[in-house]
Amino acid sequence: MLASSALVALAFGSFAPHFYAHGLQTSGDLPSYALAYAPMIHLYSKEDYWPSDPAVHLQHVVAEKDDYTVDKAAPNPLTLANLNYRGSNENTWLTSKDNITVEPKAEWIRSTYGKPGKGGKSAAPATIIVIDKSDIIKPGYVDVYYSLFYSYNMGVNKTFVVGDHVSDWEAILIRFLNGKPQSIHYSQHEDGTAYTYAATDKVGSRPLVFVSGGGHTNYPTPGDHKREFFGQNFPDRTDKGPAWVRTS
Repeated sequence: MLASSALVALAFGSFAPHFYAHGLQTSGDLPSYALAYAPMIHLYSKEDYWPSDPAVHLQHVVAEKDDYTVDKAAPNPLTLANLNYRGSNENTWLTSKDNITVEPKAEWIRSTYGKPGKGGKSAAPATIIVIDKSDIIKPGYVDVYYSLFYSYNMGVNKTFVVGDHVSDWEAILIRFLNGKPQSIHYSQHEDGTAYTYAATDKVGSRPLVFVSGGGHTNYPTPGDHKREFFGQNFPDRTDKGPAWVRTS
């Protein structure tokens, strides 16, 4: 499953101009170090929106254009196999079929099935993307993306709807040199922060990641992390909640 799950990311990345998977390697064996150094992720203990399965997500959305009309070129139903259809572009949006403003939100939005259980296992699939950077940096460099998908992202907080959106991809990027981890990038809102691998706390060889409640931003340490919005601090809250091992 781990290798083939790269198709998930390729499919969801299809809403961009002239992007087609033809000719790209979309499956194959992962290098052993990609699994050995996969991060140990702690989700927030009071999380409302857990990790999701993109295949389940697609059952509850429809492709629409900028004018809010359904894209007639889109397959019905949408699946991971057909999402990369010709004609989809930056003006195509996967829009919820349900009213997402009501409470409590639908189960597919909350994705309680994705809450990790014993042994750090989750029903949400692991999506790992490996990219050889030899031609861009120098021989031996490889970037490994540990992608995290959530059907719903809460914005500033529960009071404001600013920043709320359906579908949220996050990622932990570990850069390797000859199979040895060098640095880690944690996605956070518009960008993120990076650290050397040596500087991060770990469980064995696995770097620790702490995910904020609702917004799903990623940090190397637990606790509250400052986030300013309109001159006020709305902290990203993290703690040592349920552990999620990306290779489980």
